[in-house]
Amino acid sequence: MIGIPYHPKYHENLERTGNGEHQPCIVCGRGIKSEACHMVHVHRGGTHLVTEEEAAVLDGASDLGLYPIGPCCLRRHPEIKPYTRAAQIREEAMRIMRERRDAAEQGRQ
Repeated sequence: MIGIPYHPKYHENLERTGNGEHQPCIVCGRGIKSEACHMVHVHRGGTHLVTEEEAAVLDGASDLGLYPIGPCCLRRHPEIKPYTRAAQIREEAMRIMRERRDAAEQGRQ
């Protein structure tokens, strides 16, 4: 679990973005124009990011679901990368590949 590093002008940016065609970034509040946005799981009423594993054991009442984070904010805050859905999917795929490799090696012995 990690606190969301909100931009100091988050609310101002969010008001400017309004209900436009682009979803606002969870960190800065600006509209995300890029197709390359990642999703993060927001918890504790909007103050923290969690992995899917953490979300599964935390109180569901404070779970706000998935929100987008723009590529610029993700570059500025690399500590968020492990909390993105893309990163979690990649880690799960790597874990499965390791398990298959280990099982194949055991089968050869």
